[in-house]
Amino acid sequence: MSRMLDEWKEICRIEEKKKKLKTYSKRMTENPTRSEAKFKKIIKSAIKGKYRLACQKEFWDDRKKKGYIVDFYIYKLRVVIEIDGPYHQTARQTEYDQERTKFLNNIGIEVIRYTNEQVAKEDECKAKMIKDLNAYAFKQRINQMIKAGKVQRTRINEL
Repeated sequence: MSRMLDEWKEICRIEEKKKKLKTYSKRMTENPTRSEAKFKKIIKSAIKGKYRLACQKEFWDDRKKKGYIVDFYIYKLRVVIEIDGPYHQTARQTEYDQERTKFLNNIGIEVIRYTNEQVAKEDECKAKMIKDLNAYAFKQRINQMIKAGKVQRTRINEL
C-alpha cells in the first residue's frame, strides 16, 4: 500500500512539473525576446504556411522526469530552431543546451541554432534558414524512401 502511495505522489509531482512547464512556455510565447519576435516574422515569411510552426514548444523526458522548452518547432520536418543570445554562452547554459540537444536528437528531432547577431541580419538569416530547412526536408524524404524500400542506402551514398 505504501509503495502505491509513493508512486501516486510521484505521478502527482510529475504532473505538477508538466503543468508548470506548460504555463512557463505560454508566458514565454506571450513575451518573446526581440530576436525571437524578429525571427518569427522571418520564418513565417520564409515557410509561407508550408509547415506548421510552434513557438515555445515543450518536450518531456520521462527518463529524467524533466521538461525542455524550445524556441521554435517545425512539426513536419521534426526540426527545432533555437535563437541563442549571450546567455547561451555561459558554461551552465551551454551544458543545459547540450543536454537538451542530445535528448531531442535521441527522439529524432534535429536542432538548428542561430545567434542574435545572425537574426539581426534579416536577409542573410532568411537565406540560411531556407537552405537549412530544405536540407532537412531533403534528408527526411530520403529517409522515408529508404524505409519504404524505394531506394537503397548504399545507392544514396554514391550520390
